[in-house]
Amino acid sequence: KKYKSVHLTKRSTKTIFLKIKMENEDAQKALQCKERGNDYFKNKQYIEAIEQYDKAITLDPNEASFYANRAACYLGLKKFSNCIADCQETINRKPDFIKAWKRKARAHFSIGEMEMAKKCYEKAAEIDPSDKSIKD
Repeated sequence: KKYKSVHLTKRSTKTIFLKIKMENEDAQKALQCKERGNDYFKNKQYIEAIEQYDKAITLDPNEASFYANRAACYLGLKKFSNCIADCQETINRKPDFIKAWKRKARAHFSIGEMEMAKKCYEKAAEIDPSDKSIKD
């Protein structure tokens, strides 16, 4: 790879620093939202949990676990198409996220899409062949 040197002025350095600081603050806020969402999820308060995961995603849209957790809520609410969509968002960001593959399989199974469910379970088994929760 070739690298290009860039001359930074004092002003541009300050701008970069402030942007990094804001991103770190947003990431911290996003994690706090995720933790609140997790607490709601444990109590099966799925709608409240979804609201927290929505906030986390707004603050840090690249974090796969936020989509995965929201997918679990949608699965609990039997909103299978929403679950599938969030599982796909998770997989787009982290292809080896096994819980997303298993949730996606359960959602497809729940709406009668057996072939898609089978493919998702096969992918999960490929990621972790020792996972005993995945059956033939």
